[in-house]
Amino acid sequence: MGKLNPQSKFSLSIKELIAGTLGISSLLAVFFSLQSEIALAKELPLPEITKVELSYKDELIKNDFKNMRDDISDIKEDIKYIKDYIIRNKK
Repeated sequence: MGKLNPQSKFSLSIKELIAGTLGISSLLAVFFSLQSEIALAKELPLPEITKVELSYKDELIKNDFKNMRDDISDIKEDIKYIKDYIIRNKK
């Protein structure tokens, strides 16, 4: 490939110009479409959280903490077993 200099020639066919124009116009159409959807979403009211949803979320969080607590106690027991095993088999 040759080096670029002020005397370099650059040419495009009509097909390439049309394809480039169509590509850029489709990107602009997508951009403006997304902009209008974002503006519409900003105008919509915020969803309300009911007491039932809140109680379910609270219950879910409590169950997650209980499960984590159980997992941590299992891990502690495993670590204790491994330490005891290492101590017993140390030579």
